[in-house]
Amino acid sequence: LEVNSLVIDAFSPHVKSLMRAVELAGGEVSGLVLSPLVASRSSLSNYQKNLGTVLVDVGFGTTGMGVYEENKLISVAKFPVGGASISNDIAIGLRIPVDAAENLKLHYGYAMSKEVSAKETIDLKKFFPDATGSASRRFVSEIIESRLAEILDFVNNELKVMGKQGHLPGGVVLVGGGSKVPGLTDLVRQELKLSSQIGMTLCDEWGATAGNFAKFIEDPEFVTVFGLVLWGVDDKGWGRGSVLSNFKIKNIIKYFLP
Repeated sequence: LEVNSLVIDAFSPHVKSLMRAVELAGGEVSGLVLSPLVASRSSLSNYQKNLGTVLVDVGFGTTGMGVYEENKLISVAKFPVGGASISNDIAIGLRIPVDAAENLKLHYGYAMSKEVSAKETIDLKKFFPDATGSASRRFVSEIIESRLAEILDFVNNELKVMGKQGHLPGGVVLVGGGSKVPGLTDLVRQELKLSSQIGMTLCDEWGATAGNFAKFIEDPEFVTVFGLVLWGVDDKGWGRGSVLSNFKIKNIIKYFLP
């Protein structure tokens, strides 16, 4: 008897802390699932999964990846760097608080420093009143590019081990809050030598009422939220089609959205 298995393990104390946090908030944990799996559930089509695609979920504290080929999940991985790492680097480089660095990143961040004019400056007082002077936008972009390149290096090494480096016709689909940095798709094409696009929740299963959540469905930051709901729908055996027609589903989604 022969079987090909993909075993996913996690550090037990982290899992218990997460479950405890949900319970303290009044929730009930019915199961656990790795975030790249639920993200791919809502953002990758069957065609992409069959063709050969890597989904990269750039979250706040971690980055996850899932690789699909011939409609099968062939690899998953998690890396201990994410959007927060970029903000921390900017905070250190500019000597400003982390929350100010996060805000600056969202307004002026760019993933390809060579595309940013060396003459462009950022008034730091807009983000931190006690700051003095200004900062070069290219310098900020260099910080961002350096950390993003590190994340992509993790992804590339994983693909190299699998023998899939540069050989996935479906390319890279980027999701998560960290994927919204302008210029990231260009950096991915440069670093991974694969086509690249920003992913979003596929609208097919949300029916006519998807308009109620349109701004979230089109935002890569909420791909995992909608994927988690769909995963639960599959697990419970609820009807497909317009899943938002179920009142319970609408209420569930509200818990995850701002």
